[in-house]
Amino acid sequence: MRAALALVLLVACADSAATGDIDVAADGAADAADPSVRTGDTTLSVGRDLTRRGDTFVLRGKTSRTLTGGSGFVIDDPYGQFAQVSPRTFELTWSTTDVRSLADGVDQMIAMDFVHASGKPDHLTGRVVVRPRVGSLTGSSKVYVTAELTPVVVDGLVVYRLAGHTTEANANVVLLVDGHEERGVVTRGDDKAFAIDLTPDRAIALTAGQDLVVNAFFPTGGVVKHMKLGLAVKKLGMTTGDAEQVWPRPTCTSALRSCLTGLPGDGDDTGACGDAVHVLACQGTVGVTIDDVAMQGALHDADAQIAPLRDDAIGLVGAARADAWLAGAHDTIEQGLEDAFGRWFVTPAGRERVLAATLEAGLDTAYARPLDLVPAAPVVATDAAAMRQVVADAVLAQLTTMDFIDTDFGRTLEGLAHEFRAMHVTDIRAFRETVTPEPYPGIPSEDVYIGSWLGTHTEVVVERATGAVVSTLVEID
Repeated sequence: MRAALALVLLVACADSAATGDIDVAADGAADAADPSVRTGDTTLSVGRDLTRRGDTFVLRGKTSRTLTGGSGFVIDDPYGQFAQVSPRTFELTWSTTDVRSLADGVDQMIAMDFVHASGKPDHLTGRVVVRPRVGSLTGSSKVYVTAELTPVVVDGLVVYRLAGHTTEANANVVLLVDGHEERGVVTRGDDKAFAIDLTPDRAIALTAGQDLVVNAFFPTGGVVKHMKLGLAVKKLGMTTGDAEQVWPRPTCTSALRSCLTGLPGDGDDTGACGDAVHVLACQGTVGVTIDDVAMQGALHDADAQIAPLRDDAIGLVGAARADAWLAGAHDTIEQGLEDAFGRWFVTPAGRERVLAATLEAGLDTAYARPLDLVPAAPVVATDAAAMRQVVADAVLAQLTTMDFIDTDFGRTLEGLAHEFRAMHVTDIRAFRETVTPEPYPGIPSEDVYIGSWLGTHTEVVVERATGAVVSTLVEID
């Protein structure tokens, strides 16, 4: 009986709470007034857009009554630095390193205390939900993008998705940042619809004022849409009651479970079932995670793939360092798996696919950057075999300094090492084992080692007396 009475009182208390709640995103006009809500004879207004000051994001707030203090929190944890700027204004701030949860769309609460006034509450709680949002849009009317980026879960990770379409069939769509193409972020649903998925870290970095350009290609030529990225308020609310009762935490509803289990393929993209904050409520109820058992199984697979690679190791780093490279390749893969630990997938098939991709990515890194895994080869100017090791290392070191994306190769170094793995090893092996020095034309004190890497002219110049590398050239247009 007491429990029932307590429940009735709790519900009655929640129902009696005065609450204001608005969807700010419903008014998307660029010149729309800053949003405000009124509850308990008190008005709260906030800036529609968060301001970025260096490495800090700022939400401006104003109340119709005099404040005595306040704080920011999420659930029961402090979040956001509250500062009272004047009797009725405040700022809530987050650094670029801790703004991620806010940008993901959590319920950011703002506890506010007021000077006592008869008939008015001394304490109110505000709530804001923030989204990444594009603004300052200019360019072709043939390209349309949604202003808001939606956080969604893809392959067990949160990405911020910008949806768009073209008014007629396009041949391709790319995203440029300050004139450079962002690789691997655009997905075309058909010949008109497209989506741009940015990692949270990348999206937050792009709020520093960079020019983002969607470039769509048509048979008649390309068109562009320019924009800037920032953070903006999506929802605003205020209540006199318990904020967690008024705005309860997301739960894994039966409808959400049905949506997730009904996704096509291996359920890698959960965007159709809702935003990340709500979808992740089903973690632990639906699907699987990368746990200790999955990790050990993937490491066993990794060791099985690494074991036959000794000959490649000799080609990449020489026989004396082959064992170190093999051990380093294992450690690189293990680190990648540890970084993926805890990721959640709707299906076991999705998890296995990502584990296999993580293993392959670790190998690609080991092949592309072998000098990260082994000590430097000793310089012995009088030993021809030793100097070939030094020269081959110089080629590998030069490759890590080069940007291949904006060349005819159009890939990262890791991508090239993956696609042309055998040729990569063969070309480095030649420098280690067969390339012989020639006198450098016009400079009697220097030798040049000439070979190729993936079909490009490659040469290393060394000082004959000391064995010091003077210059390294990988000639790519």
